[in-house]
Amino acid sequence: MSFPGGGHNPAFGRDPGTTRTVEQHVYYGIPGVLPHFPTMVYYYPGYYPAPPYTAPYAARPPLGAAYGIDETGQFYHYISGFNDSGRYPQPAPVIDPDFPAANLINGTGGAGAEPGFNYFFPTQHAKVHVLKCAEPPWRLAPGTVPPYYKTYIPANVTVAELMMGFGAQNPDKAKNQLWEVYEQGGGCWGWKEHVTGDDEIMMARTVRDMGWCEKRNGHLPTTFLWFSKS
Repeated sequence: MSFPGGGHNPAFGRDPGTTRTVEQHVYYGIPGVLPHFPTMVYYYPGYYPAPPYTAPYAARPPLGAAYGIDETGQFYHYISGFNDSGRYPQPAPVIDPDFPAANLINGTGGAGAEPGFNYFFPTQHAKVHVLKCAEPPWRLAPGTVPPYYKTYIPANVTVAELMMGFGAQNPDKAKNQLWEVYEQGGGCWGWKEHVTGDDEIMMARTVRDMGWCEKRNGHLPTTFLWFSKS
């Protein structure tokens, strides 16, 4: 999370340039990293406990150039912080073509808000589980538990944006489809709402308009969705 004039990433340290008074954070040395980062503090025995061992540094994913797809379906070129971005290098964002909206791409090519910026979170959201299965959930064998994404979606997101953000971007709009599904019991699923991408009226509706942000007995219920683009 970034803050005005700088920010702190718990895995990779502070964004430079902050004007606020902050506590000093400690970073562990990584073999091969250039020594010109002023905030780098190397671990010495007896000073701070070493981080848990996972794998040799050489076995970690390489930093540098990578390619991905943003939430609009466009390809972008990610460049790590070593390339004059002003940030400590970070791994390339995890790209899932079925959930491109999971990445907010900033000016450095990385994921998250711009260095030094906060993100203004909306106050109202829907709590959504998006089922990941090739077959429609209501056709699955009873007791099948499909994998799913768990996400909070701002109330003002339109159905069109929602489809695009979950990878339903077929040029044939009628093939981009959304189903609101529900658990029938006994390990079976049913559906109660079906929207196609060529329905302009439904595409303009928001998550709030769909009723997915309404609390029940003081609690926000989980909405289950399934998308198809074929």
